[in-house]
Amino acid sequence: MPRVLAALDGRGERDDGTVAARGNWHARIPSGFELFTQGGNEVSGEIESNDVLRAAAEAIWVAAQRETWASLLLVPAEPGLSTAALAEAVAEVGSAQRGERVEALDLRGLSLAGSRSAAEKLADESAPYQRVAAIDCPTDSQTALLLASAAGVSILVVELERTESAAARRVMDLVGPARFLGAVVASPRPT
Repeated sequence: MPRVLAALDGRGERDDGTVAARGNWHARIPSGFELFTQGGNEVSGEIESNDVLRAAAEAIWVAAQRETWASLLLVPAEPGLSTAALAEAVAEVGSAQRGERVEALDLRGLSLAGSRSAAEKLADESAPYQRVAAIDCPTDSQTALLLASAAGVSILVVELERTESAAARRVMDLVGPARFLGAVVASPRPT
């Protein structure tokens, strides 16, 4: 069972069933992201949004080093929640840290008929830390579910005060809880 379940179940669930970040299980990263971690490392909110996105990407990259993987997937817990900008930023940080290219893949909107090469790429484990990918929500896309099953590890992306814990658990159950390293919480979208 991934560590994030403790944050989403009990400590991170509001009375109304939505995800709430609290306790020492998260690092607050403004400009749309919070990263759930065991240590609660905080990142200052008084910096430019590009710097904040980079700080979030760095935190995710470092946290993801707990395991060796070839493909890291950023999986939205609900339809309409985009992970593409974050995937790009994590790949950029990974490339800088490793001194070799980490590929960013935006696999949103991919049809099932056109998914074979993407699934094969995600399943390729010939070298570690090769790619970071964004997909659609697996509850809304059979292609996303297929791609999630092909990737080595995943990080769940939920929306603060909007995503219901049951929706996050459903995605984790569909993909397989053991595939998740943790969760990123996006700030609420403007209404």
